[in-house]
Amino acid sequence: MAQYQRFLSYLFEYEGDQKKENCGFAKIEIRGDVQRIFLSVKNNEQAEILHVFGFYHTKDGCDCVPLGRMVVKNGKGQLQYINNGVYLAGSEIKFEQLSGIVAGRQKPFSNAYATVWDDQYFGLSLFEKDRAKQTAQSEDEQVLENQPQEELQTMEVCCETDSKETNKIEQGQDKADAVWAQLSTAYQHIETLPGDTVVCLKVMPADIGRLPRPNWMLSNNGFLMYSFVKYRYIVFAKVTQGRYELWVPGNYEKSEELMAQMFGFYCFRSVKSKKASAGDFGYWCVPIVFPADDQGEKKEAKMTVADQQKTVNPAFG
Repeated sequence: MAQYQRFLSYLFEYEGDQKKENCGFAKIEIRGDVQRIFLSVKNNEQAEILHVFGFYHTKDGCDCVPLGRMVVKNGKGQLQYINNGVYLAGSEIKFEQLSGIVAGRQKPFSNAYATVWDDQYFGLSLFEKDRAKQTAQSEDEQVLENQPQEELQTMEVCCETDSKETNKIEQGQDKADAVWAQLSTAYQHIETLPGDTVVCLKVMPADIGRLPRPNWMLSNNGFLMYSFVKYRYIVFAKVTQGRYELWVPGNYEKSEELMAQMFGFYCFRSVKSKKASAGDFGYWCVPIVFPADDQGEKKEAKMTVADQQKTVNPAFG
């Protein structure tokens, strides 16, 4: 049965392994294979760029999966991350494997912000231990034992696995298939990734209006328009059964990656190989949302637009 889960987890500043003041929060929402994270940070810095990761425990420490970059201006920063699929950010890590989120200037972290939603011990030194395990040729470090348990920072947890929620997920899937069938008859099919099974339609930004309401804010997405001015098209893609994405053409470069992630495009698909290399041409991707009903669609649209504005505007405002 499909699972619905929602919770709020507080963010704290860390210096090494020392937990200090509260400095924000993370809102987590899981609906089936779609995970949404909204992260909010407050600090005393005038401006900085934070690298945001989901972290998980390993035998010798902690490792992490990149979720994006957050621009902090005037002491405030916000980031919205959406993942549509079993695995996170092209990794082999599932969301349920995460222990929390960490945001800092660089790895290994000496100072960072972190939120933890399980009862395992956490400190920034755990990232150094895992890094040493991967790079050094010396013997494995021993796993820390008898560490004091960190208090749970998770609040407002609610899980629902009833048939009503399952029906909503199924209705959303039916709507997605119906909309895609209409689009497939109206737009040109193109080959973007040679030999791939992904079905792609060549469209224009105005065609986003044919998608469900929660996607409409992409029409004003700064990165999408930047790409469209350069390449004169965007792509609707059916990646797998039940998984749809919006793609914009571009190149895998650090400067472009930073801009893409600021505007919610966290995944890049190279036309050359599955693992992108610097300079590769390909497509920056964001999930297409298909809510189950009109009422949910309107609520989702209101929340998504507001969060998108909060996420995007501070970076280029």
